[in-house]
This record gives sequence, C-alpha cells and structure tokens, in this order.
Amino acid sequence: MESRKVFCPKCNENVTVTVTPQPLHGAGQAPVPDGGEMVCLDFGPRCRGRYCAISALPRVVMGVRLARSGLRPEQLDHVQALCDGCERVVRLEIIDETHAHCPECDTVNLWTMVRLDGEEWVAVTGERAEAELG
Repeated sequence: MESRKVFCPKCNENVTVTVTPQPLHGAGQAPVPDGGEMVCLDFGPRCRGRYCAISALPRVVMGVRLARSGLRPEQLDHVQALCDGCERVVRLEIIDETHAHCPECDTVNLWTMVRLDGEEWVAVTGERAEAELG
C-alpha cells in the first residue's frame, strides 16, 4: 500500500496518508467504482475541530477509517467496555471523546467515562453511532 506525505493545516506539519484497497466483492455483488478510502495514518489526539482539514469530512470519520483499516493500531487508545453491536465486553479503540470502534464486530459506539465513588471510573457505551458517519 502506497503512502504519501501531505501538509495538514490544523497540525501545521506534514502527515502520512494512504488509500485503502478497494474491497473485494463476492459473486452477485457490484464492485464499488471509486476504489478505497483515504486514511490519515497520523490521526490522533492532536486532531481537533469538527472536520478533518485534509478530507473535509467529519473528524470522527477519519478516526473510524484508521481503526477499520487496521493500520497503525498503536495510534489509538483503548478501553474495556460493552459493545452495543456484539453485546460483549471488548477492547474498544477510542476514536475521540464520544466514539469508540469495536474491532470484533466493526460497530462504532457512542461512549463516555463516568466517575464512580472515589477514584474509580467506568466506560459506558450507548447507542451505535453509524448514522453520524454517513
């Protein structure tokens, strides 16, 4: 997979982007004509604002693309929580303060951290966030 450096005005430096391979389809399914999706391999906490400066898509979309691509898993933090999609406690990949990706079933969950008595915190997931990702 080929990657390129492009300038990100929000980071004020060059970042690495790539295009994921076009998905392969089984018999009876039409191929996607536009190929894969652009993924910023440097997506992370410094990505702020509502939209990605490179793709002009909502910032969370670039984070979900990175998580789903499986490229650079070390870029994302993780939290143990119940996934709304597979209804199992799994190691979710944190996209941002309100979105987490389940690598087991590919669901994007809405989530938050809730403080319990004392110093303990628990991750709470809510509904699926797929509709937000358009």
